[in-house]
Amino acid sequence: MSFLLLSFSFFCYSMSISTWYLYLPEFLYKNGASLQDSSLAVSVSGIGSMISRILVGFSANDTSIGSAIFYNCLPTFVATLTLFLPLFSLSSIGRIMFGFLTGLYTGGQLISLLPILLDTVDVKLFAAGMGITSLSYGIGTLIGPPIAGLMYEQSGQYFTVFIFSAAMLFLTTATGFCSTLLRRSTDSCERGRESDITSTEAPSEADPLADFVSC
Repeated sequence: MSFLLLSFSFFCYSMSISTWYLYLPEFLYKNGASLQDSSLAVSVSGIGSMISRILVGFSANDTSIGSAIFYNCLPTFVATLTLFLPLFSLSSIGRIMFGFLTGLYTGGQLISLLPILLDTVDVKLFAAGMGITSLSYGIGTLIGPPIAGLMYEQSGQYFTVFIFSAAMLFLTTATGFCSTLLRRSTDSCERGRESDITSTEAPSEADPLADFVSC
């Protein structure tokens, strides 16, 4: 169940990000930006994504932090930024800042996914787990933009597309958080069973009759 929730979380994330990158240039262009400024906002997000991958890779190695914090918290920051997109689109500096911050908070998502997936499935099933997770990401990328397009046609407002994107990011955080809780509760139960087995086997090793025979 933890793996299914994690796959669904990544599915929601792919729906959001594919929608964001597809519709952002058009949204900025219709809100007064030039074609160059619209393209620059998307290009700058690549720089932020590159920096994010490096920082998350180093920070996730800290045992006091872990990858789950990044995976569950980064989409929330992106969703909050997306809701304030109309304010960022008022100036060229705001558009560039929005693109950079969005890339900074989305680039490390895949980096944080791999350690979580390794903790969720067995090492022997890691390749299959990665394949299923990648499949869910591809399906989300395929159906996300058309759903957002239908919402735009029904509402007539481009910002509806980004509300949908923000909602998918919040759902990514919610399902990822549930997956983490379920995985940790399962791990604690398994450790409890192992300790119970060890405690029940301990008296047999200290059997007085065995000590008498050995003497």
